Amino acid sequence: AGMVFFFWRLYLVIVISNKSLKSKLKVSILNGLRNIMVFALGHKKMLRKRWAGIFHIFVLFAFFSVNIFIIEVLIEGFSGFAIHRPFYSVLGRLYNVIVAITDVILWAGLISVIFFFIRRYFIKPVQFRGYELGKANHIDALVDLIAIFILITGVTMVNGADAIKIPSLTFPLSEKIWGSIVRNSEDLLFLRTVGWFLHTLMLIFFLFYLPFSKHFHIFTAFVYLFFYEERKNAYVEISEGLVKQIKAIMEGREPPSEEVKYGAKDVFDLDAIDILGSFACTECGRCSASCPAYLTGKKLSPRKIM
Repeated sequence: AGMVFFFWRLYLVIVISNKSLKSKLKVSILNGLRNIMVFALGHKKMLRKRWAGIFHIFVLFAFFSVNIFIIEVLIEGFSGFAIHRPFYSVLGRLYNVIVAITDVILWAGLISVIFFFIRRYFIKPVQFRGYELGKANHIDALVDLIAIFILITGVTMVNGADAIKIPSLTFPLSEKIWGSIVRNSEDLLFLRTVGWFLHTLMLIFFLFYLPFSKHFHIFTAFVYLFFYEERKNAYVEISEGLVKQIKAIMEGREPPSEEVKYGAKDVFDLDAIDILGSFACTECGRCSASCPAYLTGKKLSPRKIM
């Protein structure tokens, strides 16, 4: 049910964006895949802020690593735990290589979550000190950070327990860290059970909560980039009726009485890709932090508009 609800919300984002009165979403598979590789996975723009970008990469790939584990969790759960580590019997040594890499990524992701917590609530860069940020914004960010931390921790607990119990499995960091805490069979079973349920329950919570959170951009950003086509030259569409009115005023004539529509009166007056882009906004606040009016204390916040 959680997955159905989650993907239904993602589908609604595309449907709403396509209701634009100006344009429709266009698909270019090669261009879309390139955008995802360069901007989403490669973090081309995020890396302008070096450390924030690097830690964000760790969190993103830790999130992907968790998703690999989710498939195994589902198979284990539906089989009543009769099937254990189903991919290991299929992939053999390759499985160990994959999980060893993902294990390192998971711990890097945990460290990154702690970094973002300290950064947001103690260091407080200018984009996190805006007047437009209320308690709800800070609570939402805190809930997301805690949820991701528990989600990843649950996986490392299961990995650590399995690595100690089954020597042929390779989870380098989880085995050392959790192995220094527990060793006997009863504690290992307890560690694995707690980790499994922590991860599963947090996953269910995340599926229902994420579509209402700012971190829904984790998925909407990929959708946006898939449809996005870079505009080589910035442009502003000028209404012919508006040009006629301005010319008439400048020439001292009575402006035409016809109704002129310019700008965007309603969200659907925007291009479809711009509507979709609003759903992909990370609400990081860098737009506000770069706005001269905002920095001088004016009540104008690009982030609030988004």
